[in-house]
Amino acid sequence: GDNQRRYESPEGDFKGGVLTIDSGRDLVFEVREQLVVGAGIAVEHLKWIAAGEKKPPISKNGSSATVVFENKSTGSVKLYWIGYDGKQRLYHQIDAGTSRSQGTYVNNTWLVTDEGDKPLGHFFVDKPLMSRAVIPRKK
Repeated sequence: GDNQRRYESPEGDFKGGVLTIDSGRDLVFEVREQLVVGAGIAVEHLKWIAAGEKKPPISKNGSSATVVFENKSTGSVKLYWIGYDGKQRLYHQIDAGTSRSQGTYVNNTWLVTDEGDKPLGHFFVDKPLMSRAVIPRKK
């Protein structure tokens, strides 16, 4: 049979593997790929550690992982990576009710704050899998 890959786009025509698009267009594209571990997609839940329970540890090196941060709180939150030097680096702002996929490493720490930079809690990546990190509603 014909097992060649098919490429298609609503933005224009493919000819000989080249996509031709009218100039002056704003392009948005995504590449979809499933992360398969073993027989299926492994989804591990990362533990939410609320602010004040313990100090977020400094990130250390480890094997690569992916975390999908899900903001179940009622407000927008900021996602900071705690660097290998202990400094916070802002990665994303995640609106209420939305999710964000983030490449990371085992032994990395991600701090979640409100929009005013007040710490809400953190996640510690402990497995080289696809993980879900659910940011809860404020109690």
